Amino acid sequence: MAKSKSFDETVKKLCRKKITDPDEPILGAQFTVQQAIAAAIVKRAVGGASDAVKLIREILDSQTTETAGEFKVNIRVVD
Repeated sequence: MAKSKSFDETVKKLCRKKITDPDEPILGAQFTVQQAIAAAIVKRAVGGASDAVKLIREILDSQTTETAGEFKVNIRVVD
C-alpha cells in the first residue's frame, strides 16, 4: 500500500507542474522509473487518452486531509 501511495504522490506532484507546451519534457535529466511512468500517464492524459484521464482523476480525487482542523473546498465554475 505504501508503494501505491508513493506513486499517487508522484502523479500529484507532476500534475501540479505548469505545462505550457504539451510536447515539452516534464522530467529533468535524471528520474526514477516511478517518475517516468507517472510522466507517461500525465502525457497521455494531456493527449486526451480517456484511460489516463480517468486514472489521474481517481488519484486526485483520493486526496484526504490527515491533519486535524484542516479542510478542503472544491469550487467548480460552470459557464
